[in-house]
Amino acid sequence: MSRDALKNLKTIIMAINNNNILLMGLSGSIGDQLTIRQVNGKTIVGRKRGKSTTPPTRKQTAVLERFRIATKLATATWKNPEKKGIYQEIAKKRKKNAYALLCKDAHSIPEIRDIFTNHYKGEVGNVIYIQARDVVQLDSVEVVIIATDNTVLETGRAIAQSTEWAYTCKAANSSLPGTRIVIAANDIPGNQITRDFLLI
Repeated sequence: MSRDALKNLKTIIMAINNNNILLMGLSGSIGDQLTIRQVNGKTIVGRKRGKSTTPPTRKQTAVLERFRIATKLATATWKNPEKKGIYQEIAKKRKKNAYALLCKDAHSIPEIRDIFTNHYKGEVGNVIYIQARDVVQLDSVEVVIIATDNTVLETGRAIAQSTEWAYTCKAANSSLPGTRIVIAANDIPGNQITRDFLLI
């Protein structure tokens, strides 16, 4: 690269770009000179750093692998017109960039806070309530009920309500103590978290 080109390059290092439609939502490197990243909905353009000579730690390797998987999930989700539309609609309400919102979701794991089994007596029609959330929107919450002898009594999906998810039981359970209830929460990009609850 010529000296003049390098001089021009320096003038845009660490520039904050809010309106450039060509860079909106993009992240990565351009050649050996520039790195583009998204921070709080803004596009940051900076000088590309050289390769580190220090081997990555286990934690750093895990973070990089998580980033790789999340980026792959975000790319696949954006190519799905239906899912893309969901992010565009939510982003419009929140006044955010849709792709940046998707990337944030892809890099975040859903959270299962708690379950409420007060109404679960082992009878068909009993309802188990689940508190779960995601940074954008949960896609589904799945329930597995396992008997004390490790037999799977039933599986199914909970129904979203205003502040929680509700699962209506379809099978009878004659022995509640020792029963395990496994909850899996899934977000739109495909991240999943599971929690195992033991009835006592």
